[in-house]
Amino acid sequence: MKKIYILLALVAVLAYVTSPVHTQENTRGNCRKISDGGLTYHGNPITTGYDKWGFNFEGHIFNGIFGNNLMLEPPLANGDKLMIKWNDAWLSNTNCNPNPTITELERNHGSRNYQGTGAWLTNHAIGTYLEGDNNCKWSDFVKIVAVPKEAQLDTAVQSPKCKISLESGFDGYMWRLGGKEIGCSIWSTSFDGLAVVEEISSDPCGKKENLMNYRSQTNLGLGGN
Repeated sequence: MKKIYILLALVAVLAYVTSPVHTQENTRGNCRKISDGGLTYHGNPITTGYDKWGFNFEGHIFNGIFGNNLMLEPPLANGDKLMIKWNDAWLSNTNCNPNPTITELERNHGSRNYQGTGAWLTNHAIGTYLEGDNNCKWSDFVKIVAVPKEAQLDTAVQSPKCKISLESGFDGYMWRLGGKEIGCSIWSTSFDGLAVVEEISSDPCGKKENLMNYRSQTNLGLGGN
């Protein structure tokens, strides 16, 4: 299975936020909560607790069937499993925009990009596939963080360590801090300031394409600061 299949999970929590709610210039304090009602995610009404796809926006988690992260109808009943967790800086569970007609959840604390926000997301996918008579189990854990404000994107050359990023349609450049690698840049056009800092994969049968293991040289941990 192509790595783009895995990365779709990472895109999912962002893909529907094509018109993000920015509040940096707005007066904050009168934030609307999910429990207040009226908030949406790509036009879908949000309620507290888990929805039928596996999202719990109030708890910053998706836990369900892989394909259901795209919120298609009807929800899938079977398939590979996926868990996505994120913090409030990645995608908030409130809307602080004073314009009541804007009902989408807020991302990256109102900043124009993620760099320096402390945002993070983890993605853990597990599944099986047949290889001859063997039922092969695989897993892939990926951690993405917002890079620090001082980080620089090295655009002089596309890093071979970012091969998977390139194959998945992203830019393939490496974020660096003080000369050390932070991780491969992704979504640099729409969501500047994000890097993959860790990936841990397992595939005993060895037939899944593009699974890899990687750990950042900077040891940023969650939050990127």
